[in-house]
Amino acid sequence: MHLIHDEDANTDGLPAKSLFTSFRGRITSAQKSAIERYGRQYFITDLAKHADLASTASRQKLKIEIGFGMGVELARWAIESPDALMLGIELYRPGIGSLFSKLVNEGIENVRVIEAPAQIAIGELSNNSVDEIRILFPDPWPKKRHHKRRLIQKEFICQVERVLIEGGRLQIATDWKPYADWIFSCIEKNTGFVQIFDRTALAQGERDRPTKFESRGMNLKHRVFDFTYEKTS
Repeated sequence: MHLIHDEDANTDGLPAKSLFTSFRGRITSAQKSAIERYGRQYFITDLAKHADLASTASRQKLKIEIGFGMGVELARWAIESPDALMLGIELYRPGIGSLFSKLVNEGIENVRVIEAPAQIAIGELSNNSVDEIRILFPDPWPKKRHHKRRLIQKEFICQVERVLIEGGRLQIATDWKPYADWIFSCIEKNTGFVQIFDRTALAQGERDRPTKFESRGMNLKHRVFDFTYEKTS
């Protein structure tokens, strides 16, 4: 998830929604054009309507990547999951534009995008409506006074559990050891999840397809912590 990262901002007392705003970054003309040309095709703006569709008995599988960056992994995942509707949740407009171009150029039709804070988007989805959620290398917000800005919080994990179907999976990866400890502490007491796969402290090059942020972390000799959980009920 790409968020404005103002380390000197005073966020004490602010409501959760105000802590998250679109990070537009430096957008290229091609990225901007892709958003303008294809936004109507790929954006989902009516979350309530989408939630109703996802909860029907004959629904399509629904898989979500939160914070997809430039969209490389989301596009690849969509190709590997042709029977699923893939949702990307992102605030980083250059990444959204790049993803749209990739979808058009490669003829990928099963991806939609929500441009909203993940907390809000997940909060508006129906119970038991999502098959899998991936959160790969979210911002660790390392300074203690900014921990409230971290995406992974106990309350957020409860919302993730609510929207996942029984047997649905949650995958989270980070290369920041203190954040890995934080993630584990947020999930371990949630009785709705069981950890089914734990590739912690991976050696450099052990993952099949490292993401951009993961590759950067490995180049800095960071260990990678990769957790997969399954909703039990």
